[in-house]
Amino acid sequence: MTSFRETIIAKLRALDDSGSSVLQDGTALIRKNPPRPDGRFSEGYLHEIYSGLNEVQVGQLEAMIGLKLPPDLRNFYAQANGLSLFAGSLSIGGLRRDYSRKPGLRLPISLEYGNVLDLPAGQTKHSRDQIRIGFFSAGDGAEFAIKLDGQRKIYAFPRYELQPVLFEWRDLESMLLSEVDRMAALFRQRKGAVDPLNVLPPPWE
Repeated sequence: MTSFRETIIAKLRALDDSGSSVLQDGTALIRKNPPRPDGRFSEGYLHEIYSGLNEVQVGQLEAMIGLKLPPDLRNFYAQANGLSLFAGSLSIGGLRRDYSRKPGLRLPISLEYGNVLDLPAGQTKHSRDQIRIGFFSAGDGAEFAIKLDGQRKIYAFPRYELQPVLFEWRDLESMLLSEVDRMAALFRQRKGAVDPLNVLPPPWE
Protein backbone atom coordinates (compact mmCIF):
# COMPACT_ATOMS: atom_id res chain seq x y z
CA MET A 1 0.00 0.00 0.00
CA THR A 2 1.42 3.40 -1.02
CA SER A 3 1.78 5.87 1.86
CA PHE A 4 0.49 9.39 1.41
CA ARG A 5 4.11 10.58 1.76
CA GLU A 6 5.05 8.52 -1.27
CA THR A 7 1.98 9.76 -3.13
CA ILE A 8 2.88 13.39 -2.43
CA ILE A 9 6.51 12.88 -3.45
CA ALA A 10 5.41 11.21 -6.70
CA LYS A 11 3.03 14.09 -7.51
CA LEU A 12 5.71 16.71 -6.86
CA ARG A 13 8.44 14.91 -8.79
CA ALA A 14 6.07 14.47 -11.74
CA LEU A 15 5.51 18.24 -11.69
CA ASP A 16 9.23 19.12 -11.85
CA ASP A 17 12.06 16.81 -10.84
CA SER A 18 15.04 18.98 -11.82
CA GLY A 19 17.96 18.45 -9.47
CA SER A 20 15.98 16.41 -6.96
CA SER A 21 17.81 14.27 -4.42
CA VAL A 22 17.29 12.12 -1.35
CA LEU A 23 19.50 12.62 1.69
CA GLN A 24 21.04 9.73 3.61
CA ASP A 25 18.34 9.99 6.30
CA GLY A 26 15.55 9.73 3.70
CA THR A 27 14.68 13.42 3.46
CA ALA A 28 13.37 14.17 -0.03
CA LEU A 29 14.56 17.38 -1.70
CA ILE A 30 12.53 18.07 -4.83
CA ARG A 31 13.21 20.53 -7.68
CA LYS A 32 16.46 22.38 -7.09
CA ASN A 33 15.95 26.12 -7.34
CA PRO A 34 16.98 27.46 -10.75
CA PRO A 35 19.70 30.15 -10.86
CA ARG A 36 18.59 33.74 -10.23
CA PRO A 37 20.44 36.89 -11.35
CA ASP A 38 20.80 37.94 -7.70
CA GLY A 39 22.01 34.50 -6.63
CA ARG A 40 19.37 34.19 -3.88
CA PHE A 41 17.94 30.81 -2.84
CA SER A 42 20.59 29.03 -4.90
CA GLU A 43 20.97 26.21 -2.36
CA GLY A 44 17.24 25.76 -1.84
CA TYR A 45 14.63 23.38 -3.16
CA LEU A 46 11.01 23.95 -4.05
CA HIS A 47 9.93 21.15 -1.72
CA GLU A 48 11.48 19.51 1.34
CA ILE A 49 9.83 16.46 2.93
CA TYR A 50 11.78 15.38 5.99
CA SER A 51 12.38 11.78 7.02
CA GLY A 52 9.90 10.19 9.44
CA LEU A 53 10.27 9.79 13.19
CA ASN A 54 10.50 6.59 15.21
CA GLU A 55 8.40 5.98 18.32
CA VAL A 56 11.03 7.43 20.66
CA GLN A 57 11.27 10.59 18.57
CA VAL A 58 7.49 10.95 18.42
CA GLY A 59 7.55 10.77 22.22
CA GLN A 60 10.19 13.51 22.26
CA LEU A 61 7.97 15.65 20.04
CA GLU A 62 5.02 15.14 22.39
CA ALA A 63 7.19 16.01 25.39
CA MET A 64 8.44 19.14 23.62
CA ILE A 65 4.94 20.54 23.12
CA GLY A 66 3.38 18.95 26.22
CA LEU A 67 0.51 17.40 24.28
CA LYS A 68 -0.39 13.90 23.12
CA LEU A 69 -0.58 13.60 19.35
CA PRO A 70 -3.85 12.28 17.93
CA PRO A 71 -3.62 9.21 15.65
CA ASP A 72 -3.58 11.18 12.38
CA LEU A 73 -0.60 13.21 13.56
CA ARG A 74 1.25 10.15 14.86
CA ASN A 75 0.75 8.55 11.44
CA PHE A 76 1.98 11.70 9.70
CA TYR A 77 5.14 12.00 11.80
CA ALA A 78 5.93 8.32 11.31
CA GLN A 79 6.12 9.18 7.60
CA ALA A 80 7.50 12.72 7.65
CA ASN A 81 9.02 14.96 10.32
CA GLY A 82 7.31 17.97 8.77
CA LEU A 83 7.60 19.46 5.30
CA SER A 84 7.87 22.62 3.24
CA LEU A 85 6.01 22.74 -0.08
CA PHE A 86 6.22 25.21 -2.96
CA ALA A 87 9.01 27.34 -1.48
CA GLY A 88 7.38 27.46 1.93
CA SER A 89 3.89 28.31 0.67
CA LEU A 90 2.69 25.54 3.00
CA SER A 91 4.78 24.20 5.87
CA ILE A 92 4.29 21.69 8.69
CA GLY A 93 6.53 21.83 11.75
CA GLY A 94 8.18 18.92 13.46
CA LEU A 95 10.93 17.82 15.83
CA ARG A 96 13.92 20.11 15.34
CA ARG A 97 16.98 18.64 17.01
CA ASP A 98 19.60 21.11 15.80
CA TYR A 99 19.27 24.91 15.74
CA SER A 100 22.69 25.58 14.26
CA ARG A 101 23.32 27.09 10.84
CA LYS A 102 25.39 24.21 9.52
CA PRO A 103 25.64 24.21 5.71
CA GLY A 104 23.22 21.75 4.18
CA LEU A 105 21.23 21.21 7.40
CA ARG A 106 17.67 20.19 6.49
CA LEU A 107 15.22 20.21 9.40
CA PRO A 108 11.65 21.44 9.86
CA ILE A 109 10.48 24.49 11.73
CA SER A 110 9.94 23.44 15.33
CA LEU A 111 6.42 22.39 16.34
CA GLU A 112 7.00 24.48 19.45
CA TYR A 113 5.81 27.51 17.49
CA GLY A 114 2.08 27.91 17.97
CA ASN A 115 2.01 25.30 20.74
CA VAL A 116 4.59 26.47 23.30
CA LEU A 117 5.91 29.67 21.74
CA ASP A 118 3.69 32.29 20.10
CA LEU A 119 0.43 30.80 21.37
CA PRO A 120 -2.80 32.15 19.83
CA ALA A 121 -4.36 35.09 21.67
CA GLY A 122 -6.50 33.95 24.58
CA GLN A 123 -4.88 30.51 24.85
CA THR A 124 -2.53 29.45 27.62
CA LYS A 125 -0.33 26.40 28.09
CA HIS A 126 -3.04 24.87 30.29
CA SER A 127 -6.05 25.73 28.11
CA ARG A 128 -4.87 24.42 24.74
CA ASP A 129 -7.55 22.53 22.85
CA GLN A 130 -5.70 22.11 19.55
CA ILE A 131 -2.28 21.44 18.07
CA ARG A 132 -1.10 24.05 15.59
CA ILE A 133 0.80 22.02 13.06
CA GLY A 134 1.69 24.38 10.24
CA PHE A 135 1.04 27.51 8.25
CA PHE A 136 0.50 29.18 4.91
CA SER A 137 3.05 31.96 4.45
CA ALA A 138 1.23 34.20 1.93
CA GLY A 139 0.12 37.65 3.10
CA ASP A 140 -0.10 37.93 6.88
CA GLY A 141 0.11 34.17 7.17
CA ALA A 142 -2.42 31.71 8.52
CA GLU A 143 -1.94 28.70 10.77
CA PHE A 144 -3.71 25.38 10.59
CA ALA A 145 -4.49 23.04 13.44
CA ILE A 146 -6.14 19.83 14.51
CA LYS A 147 -8.43 20.15 17.50
CA LEU A 148 -8.06 17.76 20.43
CA ASP A 149 -11.74 16.77 20.35
CA GLY A 150 -11.40 13.35 18.77
CA GLN A 151 -12.38 14.65 15.36
CA ARG A 152 -10.01 14.52 12.40
CA LYS A 153 -10.77 17.88 10.80
CA ILE A 154 -8.03 20.39 10.04
CA TYR A 155 -8.90 24.07 10.53
CA ALA A 156 -7.15 27.19 9.26
CA PHE A 157 -7.10 30.31 11.47
CA PRO A 158 -5.55 33.76 11.22
CA ARG A 159 -2.03 33.77 12.64
CA TYR A 160 -2.00 33.94 16.47
CA GLU A 161 -5.83 33.88 16.60
CA LEU A 162 -8.46 31.28 17.52
CA GLN A 163 -11.16 32.72 15.26
CA PRO A 164 -12.49 32.93 12.65
CA VAL A 165 -12.17 29.60 10.87
CA LEU A 166 -10.85 30.50 7.43
CA PHE A 167 -11.09 27.04 5.90
CA GLU A 168 -11.46 23.41 6.92
CA TRP A 169 -10.56 20.00 5.55
CA ARG A 170 -11.87 16.52 6.37
CA ASP A 171 -8.54 15.27 7.72
CA LEU A 172 -4.80 15.83 7.39
CA GLU A 173 -4.20 13.36 4.57
CA SER A 174 -6.98 14.75 2.37
CA MET A 175 -5.78 18.29 3.14
CA LEU A 176 -2.25 17.55 2.01
CA LEU A 177 -3.27 15.68 -1.14
CA SER A 178 -5.80 18.33 -2.17
CA GLU A 179 -3.40 21.19 -1.44
CA VAL A 180 -0.62 19.58 -3.47
CA ASP A 181 -3.01 19.28 -6.41
CA ARG A 182 -4.31 22.84 -6.01
CA MET A 183 -0.85 24.36 -5.68
CA ALA A 184 0.49 22.27 -8.55
CA ALA A 185 -2.19 23.78 -10.81
CA LEU A 186 -1.16 27.30 -9.70
CA PHE A 187 2.50 26.41 -10.23
CA ARG A 188 1.73 25.44 -13.82
CA GLN A 189 -0.26 28.64 -14.36
CA ARG A 190 2.72 30.65 -13.12
CA LYS A 191 5.06 28.60 -15.31
CA GLY A 192 7.15 27.75 -12.27
CA ALA A 193 7.54 31.32 -11.00
CA VAL A 194 7.43 30.43 -7.30
CA ASP A 195 10.06 31.25 -4.67
CA PRO A 196 10.12 32.39 -1.01
CA LEU A 197 9.39 35.97 -2.17
CA ASN A 198 6.59 34.86 -4.48
CA VAL A 199 4.66 32.13 -2.68
CA LEU A 200 1.31 30.59 -3.57
CA PRO A 201 -1.92 31.74 -1.86
CA PRO A 202 -4.06 29.65 0.50
CA PRO A 203 -7.32 28.15 -0.82
CA TRP A 204 -9.61 30.89 0.51
CA GLU A 205 -7.87 33.66 -1.47
